[in-house]
Amino acid sequence: MKTSNFKAHITGLKGFACFMIMLGHFLGVFAYSQKMPINLGLFMGIRDSEIGFLINEQYWLYLFFVISGYLLAFSRIESIQQLITKCVQRFLRLGLPIFFAYAIIFVVYKTLGFHNYETATLFQNSWYQNAYGDTYSLLTVIKSPIDVLILGRRYLNSPYWVLREMFFSSILIYLSNYFLFKVKEEKLYIRWIVILITLCCSFGISYFFYTKISIVCILGMVLFWIERDFCFLKDRQMFYIAVLLLCLAITVNVGNIRIPQVMFFMALIVFVPKIKFLNWILSGKLMLFVGKISFGIYSFHWPIYCSLGALVIIYTYSRIGLLSAILFGMTVSIIGTFLISWLYNISFERISNFLTKEVYLFLNRSFAKKISLSE
Repeated sequence: MKTSNFKAHITGLKGFACFMIMLGHFLGVFAYSQKMPINLGLFMGIRDSEIGFLINEQYWLYLFFVISGYLLAFSRIESIQQLITKCVQRFLRLGLPIFFAYAIIFVVYKTLGFHNYETATLFQNSWYQNAYGDTYSLLTVIKSPIDVLILGRRYLNSPYWVLREMFFSSILIYLSNYFLFKVKEEKLYIRWIVILITLCCSFGISYFFYTKISIVCILGMVLFWIERDFCFLKDRQMFYIAVLLLCLAITVNVGNIRIPQVMFFMALIVFVPKIKFLNWILSGKLMLFVGKISFGIYSFHWPIYCSLGALVIIYTYSRIGLLSAILFGMTVSIIGTFLISWLYNISFERISNFLTKEVYLFLNRSFAKKISLSE
């Protein structure tokens, strides 16, 4: 029986996480500034408190990693040929949207330009002014899938730094799914040996890339198998576990990745449907819309703020004051991000999905034809 990997609340979680990442980047203007026209004591106090992780964009990034591993675990891979086609499909599924997003950002670069350096000097923010200091050409756009997914470069969009390790984690999950397909249902212990070996391999990938993204992605995959193999646990027992994870997560100071943080996100994926109010919000039309355009939001919020948002600040701060200009720039950037993300979703994302599907079907037909000829 085919298992569907669409769950409305997961799309809503992606949308919420994406909005928090965008907001966290914008708040970085305040967090890393040396000169601001207002007292930032309250804001800095919240940021450095036990709940400060809630406005930390890197905290919410890890929700994406868990979701990615969880959804990829639904893939059923029965042969080496299918494993190869799924890896190619994954590269195109990420690479084509990256290419089209780079093309749009390149147009922004050639028309509006990036003005974050001039803007950052107004409030002495080296974190903000360091982006977009190079010159870019069409070759940058053409090479973007390889640059981002294989070489780990992100010339036109610094938030893409996570995508290379996510891509390699996808291959590891597909490879694991291939071996898991070979394991008979009754041999539960062998399946979990394969899963643990996959988790160990993720430590090697994370060590090589100097981040822990792969580990978190694989933990998302582990969540899928926990949910599948231990579904006999009662709802009340699972709810108590979720509450325990939540308490554990909010009492630990989050620096980089911490296990309670990831456990909290794993709990969210499983238990949100059991909490009616949260499920109603995250499965509602607004959050589903935001989740649907989440790749665009992730791709465009930073370059838009460094171009359009920076221009707004430059041209308005002398008239309305620096604080008002920054808030105005943020507002314009948020509106611009949502608009361009929606347009991107109904155009280039659809084209990317179509091309990816056609290549995947072509490869499947080619492999099937070779197998039939060999027989």
